[in-house]
Amino acid sequence: DMFACIFFVTMGLHIYPSFLLSQVGGLLFLTATVVLMKYASAFSLFAFYYRYDYGSASLVALGLSQISEFSFVLASHGRQLGIISREAYFLLLGTTALSFLS
Repeated sequence: DMFACIFFVTMGLHIYPSFLLSQVGGLLFLTATVVLMKYASAFSLFAFYYRYDYGSASLVALGLSQISEFSFVLASHGRQLGIISREAYFLLLGTTALSFLS
């Protein structure tokens, strides 16, 4: 529990509320796109390939539809190496944080 608290506090320190408010439309669009695409691909995989019933496939797909914490590591390394811009970094952080809410 302590690790989870520290993780979410440090994640919150990297997010600027003013940037989130100025880009709210783009963030909601990106989050919805990522979550829906991950849900659709996971549902298709489990329902049709592994032959789960639709209820079980839907529950598994919902569990897998958020972006993982590893995206923070990748985004920060990309930012340090100059591969992604500051705005793209904040969009990735905001999208990841909003996907945790789904």
